[in-house]
Amino acid sequence: MVPDTNYVDVKSRMPEIKELFHTRHYVQCASLCEHLLTRSHAQAHPLHVAYLNFYLALAHDTVARETVIRNRQEELDIAEKHYIAALTALTPLELQYSEEVTEFQSPTSSINEQRGSRRRASDATSLHSNHSVSTTATSQADEDFDNKKSPAFDSTEARSNRFVRFSPAPETIPDGVNLKPAKRRPSPIVIPTPKRESSAERRQICANLSSFTTMIKAHLTGVRALRNTPVAPLQRWSFSRSRSSTISSRPESRDSNDDVPSWDKIREERKHVTFRPRFNPASVQSLCRDAINDL
Repeated sequence: MVPDTNYVDVKSRMPEIKELFHTRHYVQCASLCEHLLTRSHAQAHPLHVAYLNFYLALAHDTVARETVIRNRQEELDIAEKHYIAALTALTPLELQYSEEVTEFQSPTSSINEQRGSRRRASDATSLHSNHSVSTTATSQADEDFDNKKSPAFDSTEARSNRFVRFSPAPETIPDGVNLKPAKRRPSPIVIPTPKRESSAERRQICANLSSFTTMIKAHLTGVRALRNTPVAPLQRWSFSRSRSSTISSRPESRDSNDDVPSWDKIREERKHVTFRPRFNPASVQSLCRDAINDL
């Protein structure tokens, strides 16, 4: 059984884990999940164990996908490990709820549930009625005791006289008969029973667990596919080169002597380039002076 304090503590940390993941603090999210798993794995609820393993795997999975790092394979291995751990924690819980849902949906259970509801309704009615089982048994015991004291009465007359106030039509009471008031027992103490989930709630929980399991399996398939995909080679210094050559089209020899003729050719071509002459303001100044003189 899961302790209440541990259950409430882990449940209160769930929004913090989700917020860390959504704000892209993947390292902090993974560290918090790992800390909670290490501290309370044996006493945690199976659903909480699956939740923590899922977010821990999702953090490592996202780091491996969004950044090109050397230990990408290691991140994918950790993600796969915790996805499998989440599925392992969910499997018995899902089987338990599916069996309970099947039991609720069986014809025998529906009949028993109807009988139980009718029994609960009758018990509730008897608590507020003078015809309860305990009151009836006590009245019959008192009736036998009265018959021993007055042998002139038979059991039928005594029984009819005892419950005359409950009969719809009054009966004639013989003279000289003293009716004893019916004893009234105190109301029994009602002990509240814990409320069980209805069949609809259990079906909803089972459907949610099934969806969660399907989502984890999809993430696990994606991690395995990404791990088997080769990493594309990096094209370094591609932003600083004006030539359209790629790494594969470069010559194997990178001696500086091979680049000398090309640089000389470029320098010769630059010498014969004709540039546009600079702006000369002399003509504009003379035009302005002529206009001023005319004025």
